[in-house]
Amino acid sequence: MLLFAALVAAREIPLLRKQGLKREIVVFVALLLLGTVLNILHFLGLRIKSPLDWIYVAYKPLSDFFFHFQ
Repeated sequence: MLLFAALVAAREIPLLRKQGLKREIVVFVALLLLGTVLNILHFLGLRIKSPLDWIYVAYKPLSDFFFHFQ
């Protein structure tokens, strides 16, 4: 996985640098690192929460508040 991520970065970053897209390079590297780390954690068998779990946790108190009035 690390080799694949390095190959993707080696191909894309020079193209972005040539076009002068510095912010895009930062976003690209951040997303590539995030995806690589999550993939490695998944491969190691660690349970990764779904983004929907975080949305549920964030909106549950608000939902309880509104449904309390019914």
